[in-house]
Amino acid sequence: LQGTSVVRLHAYDGDVGNGGRLAYSVQSSCTAFGNDSVDTLPFLIDPVSGVVSVNGSLDAELTDSYQFAAVARDSAGPAQSACATVVVSISNAPDVPPEFPQAHYTFNVSENVAQPHSIGTATCTSYESTVSYTLSATDGALHPFSIQRYSGVIALMGTL
Repeated sequence: LQGTSVVRLHAYDGDVGNGGRLAYSVQSSCTAFGNDSVDTLPFLIDPVSGVVSVNGSLDAELTDSYQFAAVARDSAGPAQSACATVVVSISNAPDVPPEFPQAHYTFNVSENVAQPHSIGTATCTSYESTVSYTLSATDGALHPFSIQRYSGVIALMGTL
């Protein structure tokens, strides 16, 4: 999310007074000189606090990590600086919900069948994550059915 803090960088300068005051910035690498362009980077750094935060859209399916350089520059004359490479790994969050191919499932079962007895399967498709099934009664009552967590197989577990 836009504005989310990723990390707070901290550098130390032994100078006292204004000479020890640090300003943080971002550049493409520690070997780049000056303020080279990082306009496409979806992060920014607060120049005073060193907090790196999200400043753009992140999609792990397009880019799973970003690497850039964080620079801490003091206010002494002549200014001194230190540089550290920062790597931010992006983890994929499901952005497409799972889908059932049908809205309702109807199964028939004889009233005197031996238990446990498989009566059918509910299927759900997810393009980004493993599907986990659970049953809940809409009327709040306990029913004699169970569902296998990862297969969706529904079974009669008691008498009707």
